[in-house]
Amino acid sequence: MHFLWGVEEGHHKLVFKNWDSFCLPRKEGGVNIKEILSWNKTQLMIWIRKLELDSNTIWAEWVKAYLLKGKSIWEFQVTTAHSWGIHNIVSCKDSLIEHAGSLERTRSLLCKHDFKKQIYKLLRPKGASFSAYKTLGDPLNFPEHIVIGLLAAQDKLAALDNICKRGFLLANRCALCYYQAESRNHLFFECAFSSEVWQAITQWLKIPAITGFSRLIRWFKACNCGVSRAKRLFKVASLAFLVVKHRILYLLIDN
Repeated sequence: MHFLWGVEEGHHKLVFKNWDSFCLPRKEGGVNIKEILSWNKTQLMIWIRKLELDSNTIWAEWVKAYLLKGKSIWEFQVTTAHSWGIHNIVSCKDSLIEHAGSLERTRSLLCKHDFKKQIYKLLRPKGASFSAYKTLGDPLNFPEHIVIGLLAAQDKLAALDNICKRGFLLANRCALCYYQAESRNHLFFECAFSSEVWQAITQWLKIPAITGFSRLIRWFKACNCGVSRAKRLFKVASLAFLVVKHRILYLLIDN
């Protein structure tokens, strides 16, 4: 993700989408990156599972003999005498019970063969449903194309209108045509440069003109233009990346 947040000579890029939202599944508007805190808790639950299923590992036997001393792991309470690792494991146990809603459900989750997947799903951040995920988040696309398409669909790109809304005092003029205010719709559909690119794409795919994101998404879902879905996704995602790349190059030339 360096291309998105990359820092160079003390300057970092503007991104109007936080990291937690990138860690959501594609169907919730993310790119399906593991959220590290939730995943770490999930991994720590492996040790609780060893105790729950009476594992005969050396570690489990040691914990039973010297820490639990006949008690269940669910009854065990840490003290200042216990190690940092034991504190973390017990803390994750309590967090999982809280998210699961009951001890019975927690123990049931630990017994499943896909317990890590189930526990991570329970602990990770949640997002609203994102209807365009199959179109813009296809794993066949390049990561850069997926992210740019996702930011564009959610109107989270660092276009000048979004930058100005956040208090930056800038002249809002499109970096490609220097004529109108720069917004997502202008950058991708209304700008003279973008219109030429779209015209070439629609002629290439032999489809009607596309004039906005809502129409683009509907076209993906409903049309049958004679090429495979994977190729259509690749071409339009590449287009989104191309427009943004040229916009950045124009800004660099001006500066």
